[in-house]
Amino acid sequence: AFNRSGNTLTITNTSGSPGTIFYTTDGTDPLPPDGVNTVETILLDQGAAASALIPSIENGGANLSLSDWALTIAPPDPENWLTGSSGIGFDYDGLIGLDVEAMKGDNASVFVRVPFSVADQEPLETWNGLTLRMKFEDGFVAYINGARVAEFQAPSSLLWDSAATSYHSDSKAVNFIDFDISAHLGELQVGSNMLAIHALNQSVGSSDLLALPQLVASAISVSTPGARVYTAPLDLDASAT
Repeated sequence: AFNRSGNTLTITNTSGSPGTIFYTTDGTDPLPPDGVNTVETILLDQGAAASALIPSIENGGANLSLSDWALTIAPPDPENWLTGSSGIGFDYDGLIGLDVEAMKGDNASVFVRVPFSVADQEPLETWNGLTLRMKFEDGFVAYINGARVAEFQAPSSLLWDSAATSYHSDSKAVNFIDFDISAHLGELQVGSNMLAIHALNQSVGSSDLLALPQLVASAISVSTPGARVYTAPLDLDASAT
């Protein structure tokens, strides 16, 4: 689907399935005759070091702003944060490296921090795709270096004790769902980065929780001359096909 606003053209994948959009501006067919070459780099995966806070009035979590806990700098009162590895949650055998069962009966929300790094500038300049893959129950909002990049079943007004807007079944929770966040590649920086997740249960008394992220950067190239990967709206300075 195409939408033009002034000199800006937006292209949207309406197929219902994840995929990559290729385009040209010289009228040639962007379909790659010799296929697509994709080189993926896993920036973080299961087992990555992680920390979590079950926010409350007592531990100060109820008063934390997003910038207090979603950036690479240490949050206030870091001793209140639990430490372990991803995934984060409880009652998911084999997937939990940081147990937060203490939230059950107290809060439907938990704040999660998963640091990762980008070694140098060179890969940043070659990546044109970024995917957040999540195994989760029941909902979440994800941030990279404080910028909101993806969400699922999150309320429109997100509070420290918010719950997910719906249930995400156990059978679905253990399989990755891909979120194309290529438009947020610019949030990555050389050196230390932070994936922060506001994980949401459907209710305070929910019997389990899961937040297990995988962050994958990709360099996608095609053999068609002039074909490019669509990652952001196009600014048009002349008529084109």
